[in-house]
Amino acid sequence: MHYHRVHMSRCWPGLLFVACLCGQTTGNTKNDVKLPEGPAKALTERVCTPCHGLENVVRARMTKERWGRVVDDMISRGATATDTEADQIVDYLAANFGPAKAKEESKP
Repeated sequence: MHYHRVHMSRCWPGLLFVACLCGQTTGNTKNDVKLPEGPAKALTERVCTPCHGLENVVRARMTKERWGRVVDDMISRGATATDTEADQIVDYLAANFGPAKAKEESKP
């Protein structure tokens, strides 16, 4: 699945999220946050962490479609990933940081 042809009018939620990712955090470094094990973990770290930490990524809970828009936006800003790698990253993020995961975490 390729998300790489998104009109700018649809990008504003992703751009807002990107602005949050680029903001200052509470002193954490890029390596403070550990991603959950799973397919594309190392790929996600390799592609995403040269530009920003993972603090806001692990707190976000987005659908696969929204993660796709965010990843596309990051690639347009200079992240280096092939279409296949981008799809793998989106799948990983949606599986580990999607809306369903938030519901699982809120259960007692």
